[in-house]
Amino acid sequence: PAWTIARSPSMTTDAAKQSEWKNKNLEVLKANEALAFEVTDISLAPNGEDIQLAGTVVNLKGTAGQPAKLRITLLGATGQTLGTEEVTVALPETQGGTPFKATFKTKENVAGWKYEIL
Repeated sequence: PAWTIARSPSMTTDAAKQSEWKNKNLEVLKANEALAFEVTDISLAPNGEDIQLAGTVVNLKGTAGQPAKLRITLLGATGQTLGTEEVTVALPETQGGTPFKATFKTKENVAGWKYEIL
């Protein structure tokens, strides 16, 4: 078999590329640090003729009782949208978790999911 080794842009000798890569990494780290909450423990399961996505919203540094609003999208094999649901939960105390569920009607095979913070 043939092996392909990907070279990280941070390993390049091109100073401009190194700087660009470091700046992109820094943007992601800053965005992550700014999050009031995160989504964990995601599971997908059939529920009759529906698909149910369940998970937990963990309060990182938000105010307890503050709404956490998510738009959850199920994706098909080619990345197409199979369904979208909006979910809102109240943030628990810091480091606490609140479960959530979203139910989708689809007969297509689910290949993945994504969420957006609203």
